[in-house]
Amino acid sequence: MSEALKVPPSTVEYLEKQGIDVRVLQTEQAVKEYNALAARGIRVGGVFHSTC
Repeated sequence: MSEALKVPPSTVEYLEKQGIDVRVLQTEQAVKEYNALAARGIRVGGVFHSTC
């Protein structure tokens, strides 16, 4: 699938200014990354686009 949820640059910039590491990934890769970080005890949050 070639479509992806668009994340405005201003959103990424705002989060980064708050000290938040931002990763914009395809859903499958995002889930893997989220799970890997959580398994290491790192606090994570995510927004997953799953309607397509």
